[in-house]
Amino acid sequence: MCIVCTKEYDQNTNVLHCCMEVTEIPLLPNLTRLNCSYTEVAEIPLLLNLTELYCHHTNVTEIPLLPNLTELYCSNTKVTEIPVLPNLTEIYCSYTKVTVIPLFPKLAFLNCRNTEIKYISDIYININIYSNNEIIYYNDYQLRKLQKNHRKRQFLKIIDMLPMHTNISKYLVLPEMLK
Repeated sequence: MCIVCTKEYDQNTNVLHCCMEVTEIPLLPNLTRLNCSYTEVAEIPLLLNLTELYCHHTNVTEIPLLPNLTELYCSNTKVTEIPVLPNLTEIYCSYTKVTVIPLFPKLAFLNCRNTEIKYISDIYININIYSNNEIIYYNDYQLRKLQKNHRKRQFLKIIDMLPMHTNISKYLVLPEMLK
């Protein structure tokens, strides 16, 4: 049994290692390191001081906004996306449904084996990435420019087919409509 099961924790607890019986994480404001791997935990509470989160092999579906998080181990979970976490330096998200890696200014290591991640910003070109997918690096500026030109070409293709005095707004696909 662990201190969660025996309730031997208090508001000053800063490290928590959970045993397999744990199903819920208590809200501990000073917690900096949480290891709830191989438990039945499904939700991570908002722990603002957390710097390390080990939640692999759990039922976790969502990573909350944890502004001080530097290390995230969420492999073998039901996580589908990773929020923008400004201090994140390491991500282990293998065997998840994650498809996109947001821009993390401090990211130095990414393990994304067996995910749907195929495209990664070229700002990560010099970091350690472990993946069994063919990773394609893209330039953010060039990508936006390509998207703009593609929309323009699509519009020019249909404009001549429209009768005069037609309201063309129903033929336009604006970026906000793609979300």
